[in-house]
Amino acid sequence: YNIFYQAPKQYFYTGLGAQVFFREERPRYQKDKKTYFEKEFFLFLKGFAGYDSRDNWKAPKAGAFHQISVGCKANFSYSERYCKGEGDFRFYLSLFKETSYHHIIKNSVLALRFFKGSSFFSPSPYSTTYSLGGRSFLQNIKSLRGFTDNRFRGDKMYFIQTEARLPLWKHLAGVLFIELGETAPYTQNFRGFVVDGGGGLRLGFPPDYDMKLRMDAGVGQDWQKVVNWDVTIAFLQAF
Repeated sequence: YNIFYQAPKQYFYTGLGAQVFFREERPRYQKDKKTYFEKEFFLFLKGFAGYDSRDNWKAPKAGAFHQISVGCKANFSYSERYCKGEGDFRFYLSLFKETSYHHIIKNSVLALRFFKGSSFFSPSPYSTTYSLGGRSFLQNIKSLRGFTDNRFRGDKMYFIQTEARLPLWKHLAGVLFIELGETAPYTQNFRGFVVDGGGGLRLGFPPDYDMKLRMDAGVGQDWQKVVNWDVTIAFLQAF
């Protein structure tokens, strides 16, 4: 749950957020009987500040969105303290407004996203570890779409996303994307990013057609040089 304040006709905002995490493993359903994580039940509080000049938050064609946040696990034990900091920076550029080129080129949008997050003081609880691959509704990451959900996990992470959004016909649009990113454990350094790319379709829904059904197909190569691919179907733009 988030609560924030944004003055009328101003782009800047500040706010507070709270999340409650509960996780308990059921060993008889686990495929890997040797791996076990303790039960987790905790409150996570964060403060954030941001800048939002997007013309439409559901399907932006121009503007920017930036947010930085710092959050901590709410407990009174100094030995178990855990916090994490994040920065999320997005840019939307409307291309070729005045050109006489084809409709697809004239109304295209270039979308860019840069994200960096890391835990500090101690490793992340399993419930709040970062994940890359497929889509993550809880963390709003949705990066490395050429890999299956949660393919990469770690206590720190960064990724870059680039999308070219091209109108095709009425409320149907196409997307081409390239992404790169990496996760790492708390005690280790990043060792080298992985890259994926692909394309997809966006179908708008009435009444304003800004709500999009998103269908993406991507392919990537992991650190072991194994080629991976995945298909994602979800609502809203990836970012």
